[in-house]
Amino acid sequence: MMAVIFVLSFVIGNVLAATEDIAVIVKTNNSSYWQVVNKGAQAAAKELGISISYDGPASETDINGQVSMVENAINRQVKGIVLAPCDPKGLVKVAEKAKAQKIA
Repeated sequence: MMAVIFVLSFVIGNVLAATEDIAVIVKTNNSSYWQVVNKGAQAAAKELGISISYDGPASETDINGQVSMVENAINRQVKGIVLAPCDPKGLVKVAEKAKAQKIA
């Protein structure tokens, strides 16, 4: 949980308004590990006074689904994205798109 707080604190340090939405996108929702990460992210968000959205594909191999989730976060104009990519190479373009939109 401390790692989640650290990451969220870093993202918040790079955004203007702490009340804005931060997207947390993990490798899959179907894993007890990522469910623990979700609980930690929710606790950290509450502690930091921010709003987060949490999502992940049904499978760690669903790269296209995860790309779609990141694109959705960009379209929602979130202030930051915390991403655990299914495939780091497969998410480069969409991560660069988020960076170009000045999303932390």
